[in-house]
Amino acid sequence: GIEHAERASKLSDQSGWAVGAATSAATLGNLYLFTGRFEEAASCCSRALDLMSEGGDNFSGTLETLARIRLMLGQIDECQAILDRIDALAAAHEDARRRFVYRHTLLTRARALHARSNFGPASETLDEAVRLAIDVDTINQQIFFGLGHPVWFEFFRPPYNNCNIARPRFDPEGAKALLEEAGWTDS
Repeated sequence: GIEHAERASKLSDQSGWAVGAATSAATLGNLYLFTGRFEEAASCCSRALDLMSEGGDNFSGTLETLARIRLMLGQIDECQAILDRIDALAAAHEDARRRFVYRHTLLTRARALHARSNFGPASETLDEAVRLAIDVDTINQQIFFGLGHPVWFEFFRPPYNNCNIARPRFDPEGAKALLEEAGWTDS
């Protein structure tokens, strides 16, 4: 629990172990977030970010936690700025949009857009999660015997044949996690 994370953070700081201190601070930030101690959570996340190397998954994941904190505090502009920073970091790495951290960030972005009553972009974000769940290559091979030409598009909005969207990577667990996080559960 929290007492163990606080102790780990304290011991990491005392020993001068930067990686342990960053990890402990990020973990403690998440625990504070889940217990409603938002300001303490934000402080821990900021401290962790100061100790981490920018651009890695742990850095982006901690930024996403900080974005969720800001959103829960009603600080939507601050949340949006953090999400934009994550997008900028993801743009620098070819595979970043396929990673769990970025997919999880999509849900926070959808929530922030929803909080602003900006339902169109929120829906687009959820569309991306749905695209992760469809294995167009397997469908083509097993149903159309490899004769089809897979396409992907934004659901529920014309043009329905827009193939200018980046090819999604089949990731059913990632899609499931995104939808569960958004409140859609398998029943």
